[in-house]
Amino acid sequence: MTQHDRTQLVGLCSGLFAASAIASTPTLSTLVPVAVQVVLMAFRTGSYVHKLAERLYPTIEQSESWTYIFPGLKADETASLLKEFHQSSVSGV
Repeated sequence: MTQHDRTQLVGLCSGLFAASAIASTPTLSTLVPVAVQVVLMAFRTGSYVHKLAERLYPTIEQSESWTYIFPGLKADETASLLKEFHQSSVSGV
């Protein structure tokens, strides 16, 4: 069993495109051409969803970003942050 076989990748929304590309290619050299196409697909999908959302629910002012990056966090720290965020969002704090 290689390292690639033991790797688990997770992506939400358009991040799932990247996870799928990485999981489906056995080497870095085969990943590069796939990654280029996946980035284009993710961008086009995100752009389409944004345009559709604006048509369905137009906003007058710029909304706050919903994207956050936490580099270097371990799985248990990430789970704790997500749980805390979910609890504060559900309770309306």
